[in-house]
Formats: sequence, structure tokens, C-alpha cells
Amino acid sequence: MKNIILPAAALLGLLAASPAQTVLIDFGNNATFRGVTSPGNWNSMGFGFVSNLVDSDGNATTIDWAPDGLGGVDSYNSIVGPTSNPPSAGEILAAQNKLGGSLGPLALGQAAIDFFQSNNGTSGVGRFQLQQVTAGQLYNLTFYGTKQFVSAGNEQTRYSVFDDNSYSNLLGTGLLTTSSTDNTGNPNNVLTLENLVGPANANNIFYIQWEGANTSTAGYINSMSIETVPEPSTYALLAVAGAAFAGYRLRRRAR
Repeated sequence: MKNIILPAAALLGLLAASPAQTVLIDFGNNATFRGVTSPGNWNSMGFGFVSNLVDSDGNATTIDWAPDGLGGVDSYNSIVGPTSNPPSAGEILAAQNKLGGSLGPLALGQAAIDFFQSNNGTSGVGRFQLQQVTAGQLYNLTFYGTKQFVSAGNEQTRYSVFDDNSYSNLLGTGLLTTSSTDNTGNPNNVLTLENLVGPANANNIFYIQWEGANTSTAGYINSMSIETVPEPSTYALLAVAGAAFAGYRLRRRAR
């Protein structure tokens, strides 16, 4: 059996290849009440349909965002308390300074300061769709929400993902503490629902819902990320490439 030796440039290309694609969503923008559009490769949402969301590298994806019953939007008392309309640069900076590193790429003041509330009419929930995801692809969906002042017992928001338009076939759900008893909101925590399988329904849609943990209360969503999960074969290929490149470097040194 022959040994296959890849050129150094090819090995470097494999090692440099990004194993995952990440899409960042901000709930609120310059056109929403007391909202802010996030800079860079963020997708800042209002009340309208948005096609081909960009990923964190600025590349267009197939994923579309569609509202399906949103509540009200605001930034007042989100992470920094009272805010102007629109929020001032100082208020955005104050939001940025409160966020902890555990939020990862969601630790952005413009994305954290505004939110959608879940009390959509009498339903008590907020809903939207992520359309045209890849069927069979695994995704990690990470949610961030924060509200500074809420009444006792209403500190949590539930985020749920379904694969049907009746919001009944549950793929994943979890609770996030979006407020705290000391009225500092949520500067440090996210909820990640892991390894959700891209649906094979019409238009390949994740149906997403958020609500207060108590059905009579509102929930909050400020931002989220959508990350593809590489297949095991991708990791294996990168491992092989890494080992081959290490061997290539050793041979170069031995000459």
C-alpha cells in the first residue's frame, strides 16, 4: 500500500478549514423601538422576513428568518436599566461592560441591549422560524436573554425548538435564568440546545418558541447563535491532516 503524501499547501488548507459555520442573530435593530443594529457580521432582526442570513465570516447562508408571532420589542430595563430612544453610545457601552466572557460571541453590547418579549396577544409565547436549514445536519442553537427588573418567580425564560408548524413535535427545550433577584439581569449565562437535527419538513424549518417559565409571564430573547456541528468524518480528516503535517515538518527538519 502506497503512502499518500499531500503537498504542504494542501495540508495547510485542510488545517485552516473552519469546521463549523456560525450565524449570529440580534433581536432588534435601528428601526425597532429603542433598538440597535449590531455591527459587523450580525443579523439584526425587526418584524420582517430576512433571507440568506450571513455567517460570522460575512458569507451568505441558505438560512432564512421568518417571524411567526413576535411580542413587543424594547431595550428599557434590559441589561442597563432605562434607555433612550434610540439607546445612546454611553448606554450601549454600559451594556458591553456588564457582559461576561462566558457569553462567547454573544457578548456584544448592541446585541444584548435590545430584546423581543414573548407576550404575543393572548398566547403568551413568541415564535419565529429558521427556514432552509440543511436537512440531517446537526445544529447547536444558543440563546441569550436578559431583563433587569421582573417580579419574584418570573426570572426564567423557556426556549423550545420544534419541527412542525403546530409547535407540538419537540426537538429540544431548556430554561435560562434571564433575571436575578439583585436586579442585575443576566450578564453571564446562555442556554445551548445541542445536536438538533435539521428537519426534512417542507422548507426545512426549525420552529422556535420562547416564553416565561410561568405561563402567565413574559420571556425575553436578546440574541442567539446557530452553529453547525461537523460530522465525525470531518474531525477525522483534520486529525489525519494534522498528523501528516507534523510528519512532513519532521522530515523537513531531518534533511
